[in-house]
Amino acid sequence: MNTETITMLPWATTENAKLALECIKSFAKQRNLVVKGNIDAILNVPFVFNSRKQEKKFRWSISRILRNQTMKSSNLFLLHLSKITGTQKVTIMYSPEELAIKEAKLKWKQLQKQTEEARLFYKNTKGSFYK
Repeated sequence: MNTETITMLPWATTENAKLALECIKSFAKQRNLVVKGNIDAILNVPFVFNSRKQEKKFRWSISRILRNQTMKSSNLFLLHLSKITGTQKVTIMYSPEELAIKEAKLKWKQLQKQTEEARLFYKNTKGSFYK
């Protein structure tokens, strides 16, 4: 959906929630993300808003999904949806390959820090000995 067509918050209806869920599914498929939980079973339960503020937050999260799909906005929408419907929480997580890459990068950064500390120790020990 184009951002130009969204001028105000969409209504908190089942149709808009289905549209947002379709956007989330396509986003997850496009980026090879893992959906933890049953994303299709959420909409089988009717919406029950406890307050007007909860409805506004839900409408805001739908608009965020329709404008710009990110993991954060998707997980926030799914969190609001699970609170409203009272179903189990559904989340979008990184794929195992991406988690392995992130873990390798963290390990590399730690080794890089240790290497820098060893280099500084060497420079301080050497001092001006060879000059």
